[in-house]
Amino acid sequence: MLANLIWVFAGSFALLVFGRALGGIMAGNISTASAVAADITTGKNRASGMIIIGVALGLGFILGPAIGGFAFSWQLVESGKAVAGLALHPFSGPAIIALAIAGINWLLVIFLLSESLPPEKRDQHPAQRGFNPFAQLKRINLPGVASTNLMYFAYWSAFSAVEFTITFFATEKLGFKPVDIAWMFVFIGMSLIFFQGGVARQLIKRVGERRTALVGVCCTLPGFLIIGNATTAGVLYGGLLLMTAGSGMTMPSLNSLVSRYTPGDRQGLSLGVFRSLGSLSRAIGPIMGGLLYWKFNSSMPFWVGAAFLVVPFFMALGLPPVPDYDEVSSEQ
Repeated sequence: MLANLIWVFAGSFALLVFGRALGGIMAGNISTASAVAADITTGKNRASGMIIIGVALGLGFILGPAIGGFAFSWQLVESGKAVAGLALHPFSGPAIIALAIAGINWLLVIFLLSESLPPEKRDQHPAQRGFNPFAQLKRINLPGVASTNLMYFAYWSAFSAVEFTITFFATEKLGFKPVDIAWMFVFIGMSLIFFQGGVARQLIKRVGERRTALVGVCCTLPGFLIIGNATTAGVLYGGLLLMTAGSGMTMPSLNSLVSRYTPGDRQGLSLGVFRSLGSLSRAIGPIMGGLLYWKFNSSMPFWVGAAFLVVPFFMALGLPPVPDYDEVSSEQ
């Protein structure tokens, strides 16, 4: 909430950066939601809980840009009359709406979200806290957890590099206007919901998370290549469909796997590290994608991203079987 409040009055670029950085530091809500889903589900239906979170993110991916686009017309200050410093600006309208949504979310957490893990199931010897997710990953020391986290980091670094440069590619190469970009993101969000909420759920039930993740990576790779070589909107959308299909199957599978590899008393730590590595990859990926795009050519981020996906593919092949911690707990 505080980050959005700063955004409302960010009349200078420095204030905007400070507010966004504060928002990023405090953005542990997805990790918390994942941990709650892990606490209230068993191993066999863990993937379903994670898929619901993924669908919610997909909906946000659709509604967020749409709300922001419509809210931009709510001009509290005209561009020529904006002043620097702590003041309203032309983008204060969307910021106020974001602040209101954050406030509603805060109230829902206070009054509706109860503790999901009883005291007797909590870790009695919590790991030392720190800011380095890789160091925390070493402390977990459970079979499959490190490999799944590193696979997630590699996949999401490549994906975020491509995601960051798609807008520039579509504008420069295909002449997309802002409204075309908006519809493109609506298509991406709708596809994510379909593949996460429908296809991934059924595929995980039949072949398991590891194979579903492999299928997802295999869909993402050609999707990147098709986008990078697109010369028409139709080809671009074909690549986007493969890309979102791959992401829609890979992400919930990895989320479920890292949770199932972890006993109940360490779910929060394990999923927190998982999400931290995701945040780190979303910082590194756009930087690398931007450097490749402007230093070499517009297709380079997609080609390099496709080549980089070979890493998570082979890592997935070496993942160990999933232990049944729920069965062990019931026997004890």
